[in-house]
Amino acid sequence: TTTFVVSRENAIDDLQSCIRFCSSPTFDPWTNVVELDLYRVPIDRRLMEVMFEFLNSPFARDPTGESDEEIRWIEVTFHSCDLIAYARTRGAMDLVHNWFSAMADRTRRLSFDVNHYDLLVDFLNTPNIEHRAVQRLHIWDEEGLTPEEYARLCNMIARNHQLIELYLDLRFYEEAPALLFSVENAINMEELTFHESNLPDNAQSQLITRGIDPLIQLLQNPQNRLRKLELIQLGLQDRQLMAISELLPSCRIEYFDFSWNLIELAGMMEFVRHLPRMQSLKEVRFYSNPWKDSETVCNMVGHAVLQSVIKTPFLESVDEWTCFPQGPLICHYLIANIAGRRLLTSVHPVPDGLWSLLLERASDETRYTTVAWGGSTAKISASIARYNAVYFLLQNISMKLSYA
Repeated sequence: TTTFVVSRENAIDDLQSCIRFCSSPTFDPWTNVVELDLYRVPIDRRLMEVMFEFLNSPFARDPTGESDEEIRWIEVTFHSCDLIAYARTRGAMDLVHNWFSAMADRTRRLSFDVNHYDLLVDFLNTPNIEHRAVQRLHIWDEEGLTPEEYARLCNMIARNHQLIELYLDLRFYEEAPALLFSVENAINMEELTFHESNLPDNAQSQLITRGIDPLIQLLQNPQNRLRKLELIQLGLQDRQLMAISELLPSCRIEYFDFSWNLIELAGMMEFVRHLPRMQSLKEVRFYSNPWKDSETVCNMVGHAVLQSVIKTPFLESVDEWTCFPQGPLICHYLIANIAGRRLLTSVHPVPDGLWSLLLERASDETRYTTVAWGGSTAKISASIARYNAVYFLLQNISMKLSYA
């Protein structure tokens, strides 16, 4: 990803620099993503015209001809931007709405970081915005939305079948449960995040005060494509985590985060019990839940996590495993999993052609950033994994000789 920061002082020049970069012969939209980061930029007619022209320029298509879909490689993030007063006049709003429609249809991701009244409201009020092809939508808003804005957002989410990534970090009010109902049939969704960062301690977000049945319905649908699920600081309780835990083994979720909730020992132990059956899960995060307040309980959970990790060759990252007395052993198995423990420890000989790939994978330091123990580094983890891989290689040779 190449990021272009569009500054308040040089907005047009910064935009034109981005356009020149994307127009160069060396730019490949198949392998590059361009992020436009606008920070407190006043949106005027000239800026909209330049961006509108950029968004409507010819986009690359599949050179094989197998697909007619355009490649989306532009991501736009608005940090507390607002339209100038002139742009809100009756004659200018058509341009604003056409501008938002083009962004919805042509960008890879659209993000709003809100600190005051800004473009988000204008975006939600764009006519027929629920029918635009928004693929990835991120919204941060500490103040929350009005009932009308909630209704517009829910309608857009429920009707947009091309939305594959939704990140909402909001203050959830009484209307918030409608957001859950808007995703109950979102089977094309691949990444889903609900986060209420300003929730008081020991409180439950109004998003889930009426339960999480719509989310359960989505997880129960065998056609759902969810890969990443984050339910952060919502006041999630044991019974709700248990309901989710029972469904995860039949889902394809690779990343699950339920940090900053109200999970006690019973809920955590039930989740850990199901871990070995979650064959798609690669990373789990559960930072700052009440069960961690007791050293005895932490030891019980750590023992259960260790036993589950031993049985689970797919899991590669467990958040906060350093808090467990069993931490070093958990780390050992996570490193082995990243290096390919399922193949390395197979009772059947590994095909010779796979060993170069296995050794290369075991030596890749970038894969171990989530399992560094204390002061150790990813480099040390990669070394450990490489030694383990060599050990299993020799064991594999011995196995083949015994068969011969």
